[in-house]
Amino acid sequence: MRYLTINLVQEGMRIGKDVYNEKGAVLLNKYTVLTKSIIDKLKYLGYKGLLIDDEQSEDLEYQENYVSNEVRISLAKKLNSALTMGSNEKALSKEIENLQTVIANLVDDILSKKELNLNLLELKMFDSYTYFHSVNVAIISLAIAYHLKLSRSDMLIAGTAALLHDIGKLLIGTDLINKPGSFTDDEYEIIKTHCRKGYEILSSGNNLSVKIAEAVLSHHEHYDGTGYPNGLKGEEISLFSRIICIADVYDALTSNRPYRRGCSVLEAIEYIMAYSGTLFDPGLVKIFTSRVYPYPVGASVELSNGETAVVVSNNKEYCLRPKVKIISKEGNRIIDMLIDRDYRSVVINGLVQ
Repeated sequence: MRYLTINLVQEGMRIGKDVYNEKGAVLLNKYTVLTKSIIDKLKYLGYKGLLIDDEQSEDLEYQENYVSNEVRISLAKKLNSALTMGSNEKALSKEIENLQTVIANLVDDILSKKELNLNLLELKMFDSYTYFHSVNVAIISLAIAYHLKLSRSDMLIAGTAALLHDIGKLLIGTDLINKPGSFTDDEYEIIKTHCRKGYEILSSGNNLSVKIAEAVLSHHEHYDGTGYPNGLKGEEISLFSRIICIADVYDALTSNRPYRRGCSVLEAIEYIMAYSGTLFDPGLVKIFTSRVYPYPVGASVELSNGETAVVVSNNKEYCLRPKVKIISKEGNRIIDMLIDRDYRSVVINGLVQ
């Protein structure tokens, strides 16, 4: 399979993987042959790209994400169910318990794998921000936790806290949360209270580890002490909060919001790298940029020297410099962007649109 942005998808191409809608139903089955009407409908619904199975992808070994779309959608639906409980403490506690069970199963699945693959681009093929944001934050956080070699119990804390990191927004009016524009200073101060409100919700009778509530409380703290609510810095901030902070900012930057379009995967990763040591824990940034891949195998990318290439494999040392197959009239050739001298100054500009 290979990934193509929706604008490059053409009639007659064959889908390489089931396509789901936001309610978890299969919209298109694997191997469906695309027609103009299907492509137009997918564009209308907001799909950004598709995995295509064709001759050009025959020699490419696409690496499946460690979390299937089915599991991702199931988590989003369960989270939706939990967050609609509002102030019903008993019902909310039960829903959180159900979410923990799903996270526990996911952690066990992760720990059974010899290698963990997470393509950031595939998380963004289609989503609606409200619930998929928290699910994506949990998925990215678990990938970082795995590569930190955390224990099963700590991975469960990381995954649960990441999934529930914005639960405090339940106690803030939806009109303000969904405001289609910038917040005033007073409104931003109200928004900032969601961390403490989330801590209060998770500290009251849910039989959760206190570390989960503390991670939610501090997920907007910054490594240099400029965050909120307590201005903590460095290792004063819990490891789980430091992990969630990176995952949260990455997914927020790449998501469309009412008042702005999401930025590219490349721009989001460069932002996180730029603020390593200030907003973010530099050690965790290093793991994020070496073990979580922005471009899946088979993605068509545009290089800064004007060439077009297809990602053949990802380098574990640095995610922005994969091994690629250069496509040209003179013939195709394989280049490792991490070690090839002729490509030291060449970077990936982004996906071929």
